[in-house]
Amino acid sequence: MANQTHLIVLVHGLWGNVHHLDALHEALTSHLSSIPANDAIQHIVHKCSSNQGNFTYDGIVLGGERLANEIRTLQNEYANSNTPVTMLSIVGYSLGGLISRYAIGCLYKDFEAGLRLVNFTTFGSPHVGIRFIPELERSVSRFYSGALNFIAPRILSATGAQLFLHDSNDYISKEPLLLLMSQKSSIFYKALAKAEHLSLYSNIIGDRCSWFTAAISHTDPYALLYTVPRTTEHDPRSEVALSIPSVKGYDPVIIDPSAPVRLVHNVRGRRRTGSLEEVKAAGSRVGHWFKSLLLILVFAPVFSIFLIAMLKIKSIFSRNRLTKFKESNISILTEEEYIWVEDQIQGTLDIVEGTPHVDIDNIETVAEDDNRVPPLKLSLSPEQHKIIDNLNSLPWKKYGCHITATDRNHRAMIMREKGIRTYEEGKLCIQHWVDHFATE
Repeated sequence: MANQTHLIVLVHGLWGNVHHLDALHEALTSHLSSIPANDAIQHIVHKCSSNQGNFTYDGIVLGGERLANEIRTLQNEYANSNTPVTMLSIVGYSLGGLISRYAIGCLYKDFEAGLRLVNFTTFGSPHVGIRFIPELERSVSRFYSGALNFIAPRILSATGAQLFLHDSNDYISKEPLLLLMSQKSSIFYKALAKAEHLSLYSNIIGDRCSWFTAAISHTDPYALLYTVPRTTEHDPRSEVALSIPSVKGYDPVIIDPSAPVRLVHNVRGRRRTGSLEEVKAAGSRVGHWFKSLLLILVFAPVFSIFLIAMLKIKSIFSRNRLTKFKESNISILTEEEYIWVEDQIQGTLDIVEGTPHVDIDNIETVAEDDNRVPPLKLSLSPEQHKIIDNLNSLPWKKYGCHITATDRNHRAMIMREKGIRTYEEGKLCIQHWVDHFATE
């Protein structure tokens, strides 16, 4: 009979609900039932339910505290049934990854007291914040990058401000929360460092949560795919293609980021100038631009007005909840637990503002290998570069996901909805995670 519990918590993202986690839950429970049983340990897979729907507007702080309270409630329940939680694993999807990072900071004293953080995994989580970067936008979308960077933080309540690094912490030196959470002296970083197995999964294309933020990277080695999204090694339509190394047994979906991307000359796919195929392709491009123009001039303004109005209303309700939360003085973390990292924050900011960043991701150049594609340097802020430097001090195992059957890759990587054929590649993402999940 089990005398201890391994609690495994799955956390959804923005606008999410527990059903978004069904595929992860089913795959992991099936895996756990198939491995040799340890009679002393019971594995409990739990889907976080305290931040569903509009509650995700309330920001990382309130969301993280809700999650920590939900975990504490479960700890008490299992302690009362004589099967105390001795091991904790957390899997965060999208915004859920950031909420989870905050929550484990709230639980830091538990880890100091002996609770093991066995696995900590994120899928498509914006660790470095969100930023619409012109280099990663197709030409028809570049016009909107600046506007989106301005509007989005203002219509998504506390969550939007924190994701775009437009927020300031109430207790310390008015710096963004994500920068605070990356500081090596903070309880959030220290709690993350307690993880025995630390991993992340990031789409390499087709995701607004881009590679740089989901994979914590100064550069994007897969940026060429944004220009020619179908240019892959086995695509017969392309004269020059990319060879993207994948992980054996999970190919071609799971990508090994440590291996370089190379150019491949695809002789079979070469086309003669003026061929019927090129004429058809040109016609297709004209049709695409016409549809895009129609969308921009007619449908986009109407939809944008409706969307902004709806989000603004939801933000008002969210701010009311945040005001009540602050006035209630029920925060898990005390003011002192925030203040003690202030000196570290200020010292780091002095370094960020006074020292040019070195692109350690891009030390190897094409000169070493003519076929190697150099990673694209991105126009990130000094704060974002510092977040990347800090978080990359941790022993992350990083994996890329190359999903090609759909443009909704953020959903597909965890098969967020059932029965959608174009999400099937997500099965390999989930299977890889399950196969590498530590149970003891």
